[in-house]
Amino acid sequence: MRLSAKKQPNGSHIEDRAKKDLAFCGYLTPIILTRGGNVRTGLRNSAISKVATHYELNKPGTSPAQVRSIVKQLLDQQRYIFPYAPTPTQRAGTSVEAIVDSTDPPSAADEADNMSSSNAPKKGIKNFMLDLPFHAPAIVDVIHEAWWNNGKALGFKYAHKLQSHRADRTDEVILPDAMICLAGANVWAALRAWETGRYVQAREFSQERLENTYTSLLAVLEAQRNGSSAKYFNKTMHELYLKVSQSNSADAAAGSANSLISLPIDID
Repeated sequence: MRLSAKKQPNGSHIEDRAKKDLAFCGYLTPIILTRGGNVRTGLRNSAISKVATHYELNKPGTSPAQVRSIVKQLLDQQRYIFPYAPTPTQRAGTSVEAIVDSTDPPSAADEADNMSSSNAPKKGIKNFMLDLPFHAPAIVDVIHEAWWNNGKALGFKYAHKLQSHRADRTDEVILPDAMICLAGANVWAALRAWETGRYVQAREFSQERLENTYTSLLAVLEAQRNGSSAKYFNKTMHELYLKVSQSNSADAAAGSANSLISLPIDID
């Protein structure tokens, strides 16, 4: 099978043989079920851990109302794929209101939580870097943990297979779309688990729900690759590769940002 794969790297021969050879399917099934399951479990556990840590959802003193507000605004318009700067930099002409509607009246649950945690510390304003999609530290860490966590990991093993999107910059290799979107989809599911303000085992880790989010994130990548920011796409995605392979996610918010939005996550 390995020799055949070298001759037909697109894998079409595997599909053709599987349609005709039941014994061949019998050999493949355990590989798919065990290794595929291991990858899914690893991504899920990593996303749950990184989301709680990076967004301080389980930090002592953070009220359920604050958690709900953080999660709601991260999920809105897929902001969770962007990194943020911890210190706000207000810019002239930036319309926060056009992006974030912070005028919604508090829900009954919010009022109850606020009454029980009136002394809870405020959360600061975070500025999202819209020119760095998928550079969110949680996504960077999930990719690193799944594929680059040690010298024998698959990311390092097959790093020579990575390619650049630009023929004139072959050294600027980028990560596969599937790797990026799988990590992003699991971060989304982990955030959904905190929507009530407290962690609840998320149904969103089901294959169907993850597949829908995965597909939407692929569309985001495609829009970045072919849209108005296309000329910056390869450089931006190469920077993501460097962060992932070097485990440099702590610096994910340190890059220059051409587009910032202030995201208020205070609960009054």
